[in-house]
Amino acid sequence: MISTPPQDTIEEKIVQFLRERNPQAIRLIDQHYQLALFGVIFKIVGIQEMAEDVWQESLIKFWRFGNQYDPEKGRLFTWLLNICRRTSIDKIRSRDFREQKSGRQLEETNTKESTISKSLIEEPYVEGIGIKEMVDKLEPKYKDLIDLLYFRGHTQQEAAKELQIPLGTVKTRIRQGINLLRQWLRS
Repeated sequence: MISTPPQDTIEEKIVQFLRERNPQAIRLIDQHYQLALFGVIFKIVGIQEMAEDVWQESLIKFWRFGNQYDPEKGRLFTWLLNICRRTSIDKIRSRDFREQKSGRQLEETNTKESTISKSLIEEPYVEGIGIKEMVDKLEPKYKDLIDLLYFRGHTQQEAAKELQIPLGTVKTRIRQGINLLRQWLRS
């Protein structure tokens, strides 16, 4: 029976490989984090092919900016997740810009394959790492914001407009909600 090394050991190895510019870093990230990260990407972009493109772009960014990761500022998974999230949002915004400029909508396929892929990817991976369950335990004022910003890809301005609250309140609540999640993760 093969045992897998503890998560901290894997993270340390990935960080070491990223700093050394060793290609093994990308292989380990893909092997250990792809399901969870791809699930978040897919939830934001909603189209299988686009999610695959964002995953590839994210892998490139991990490689290019890996030497900038600072373990003092947070866990590796959080750093990877933020890159994936920002890349997903950038992809959505560029798609929206192209659609508005050309006046046509991207076609969304409703084939059996895409329906199956979507159902397999959407929730399980975020829940599998426990983040979604933790977010669900937060007060609605924090939970709703985290859902909008991190799982649905809204900007803070868009969240403020949708929830009809001031932008400053959004910033304060998101900071408080994230701090609560950090406290729970450390305990």
